[in-house]
Amino acid sequence: MDICFYTMANDNRLEWARHLVSSGDVVDRPVWMFRIPPDHKDPKRYKIELLGSDLLPEADKYVYLDADSIMLKHGDWESDDCIGAKHEHWGNAGQYYKALRGEQARRMYIDLYNQSGRPLRMNSGLVVLSAGIRHEFAERWQYWNERIDSFSDHPERAKIRDQIGFAYVFEEFGLPALPERFCCLPKSEPFRDDHIMIHAAGKPSGAAIAPYTNAVNSLLGGSMKTLGNDRPNCRWQVLAHLLVHLAKDPARSKLAEIGVFKGETTKHMLNAFPGLQIYAVDNSQPMGAEKRHGDTEEVWEALCQEYGHRIINYRMDALDVELAEQMDGIFEDSDHRTEAVIAHAKHFWPMLKSGGFYAVHDIDYRGTYYSSNSVRKAMDILFPEGYNLGPDHTAWTVKQQGQTL
Repeated sequence: MDICFYTMANDNRLEWARHLVSSGDVVDRPVWMFRIPPDHKDPKRYKIELLGSDLLPEADKYVYLDADSIMLKHGDWESDDCIGAKHEHWGNAGQYYKALRGEQARRMYIDLYNQSGRPLRMNSGLVVLSAGIRHEFAERWQYWNERIDSFSDHPERAKIRDQIGFAYVFEEFGLPALPERFCCLPKSEPFRDDHIMIHAAGKPSGAAIAPYTNAVNSLLGGSMKTLGNDRPNCRWQVLAHLLVHLAKDPARSKLAEIGVFKGETTKHMLNAFPGLQIYAVDNSQPMGAEKRHGDTEEVWEALCQEYGHRIINYRMDALDVELAEQMDGIFEDSDHRTEAVIAHAKHFWPMLKSGGFYAVHDIDYRGTYYSSNSVRKAMDILFPEGYNLGPDHTAWTVKQQGQTL
């Protein structure tokens, strides 16, 4: 079954979104990440726009996850009865209608609430729909939101609009609440080992956020700030962090990877961003220990077959490559000689968008085949004003408008 997982975030939730994207990668559940346009007139409705648009790929099932979620297990999302949303108890209408201005607006809302059979409150932070109803579902959800909006112009009405409009459309389509194992809300429910995902709804803090923080640390090892530079095998998490934070549209971004070897990083990134294209540059001339891997070309070709047009393959020397498009990010992990890193950076820099990132691996290269700290020396020469260090011996900088090397 083809399942499309997606999320959205504004600038305030990008780090949460990075956790979700990276956790999806860990449990082999690629999550599309959409950035909410900063000038969007109604950001809370962007998820409905996505659901009804052609921005999402064709799939059998669509799963929307709030950015403040993380995937804990592979889960049984393929199950036929995995359709619905997270359920929260409604409580009573009074706590919501107070957000409406004026007695008439409140009465209209109460009448609607009663006429609709007092629907259960469904949490729109986890929505699972079949492909057959997603467009119609989005249209009805939008209708209910506009109906509730029409009751009042009070700015606080958004507090009731989304959850209640969502509950009405769920009642209309007769969709069920998902079993508890699909989601845990740490602010109100205990976190169990059998949970498939965890949702830190409302950005809780203090003791309430501990289950979420512990789960993140257990699954991902921490954040870019807390992971040590010597933390191995997580460079794709660094790249995911950079794409989420810097790419205008991470779901349809472009990354150049200079030096792909067997494509381990390539595969992780393609799985973490299902709309990502990678411009892979490698001259197939292995250095040092890589010469011992006789199956390199076989593994790489199989990866190219699996991901098709999403890998644009340049089997040539890096300095002979002219990329057809500007990149959201460039990741250098090829020839570690200082002069080679400098030459590659200067060659590819004009092909990097302003606001895009240039990242390198092996910043602390110990000189088994090249001189010690050869990559760091290159970065010091290229960026004398400084650059960022990250886990797994990575380093990066962000291209400023008009910046040249």
